[in-house]
Amino acid sequence: MKNKKEEEQSIKKEIATFLIQKLSDYQEEKNEKGDFIPDWVLDKKTTKADLSKEEIQKMNKIWNQEMDLMILAFQNILENKKDENDQELTEVGLFNFTKCLQELD
Repeated sequence: MKNKKEEEQSIKKEIATFLIQKLSDYQEEKNEKGDFIPDWVLDKKTTKADLSKEEIQKMNKIWNQEMDLMILAFQNILENKKDENDQELTEVGLFNFTKCLQELD
């Protein structure tokens, strides 16, 4: 029987493993479609069709970087990384995840 700390670690690892896979799959799918621009970065009058090829590439790059940080945050949790740099990246990635969760479609 697991004690409380072991159970908490197990739950964290299960959630982190699940989200790493889901976020990675989502990122790969969006990159394959070339449709990796979240609607929330566009104003109400602008559509993806209004963007130039260069603007789309720039936004795709930025969104991929955001996704990479989210995935890294959960990898750090899974690997129990605790040094200052890892903690900072984890916090940024988790913040991005909470900020963007509703935009993941």
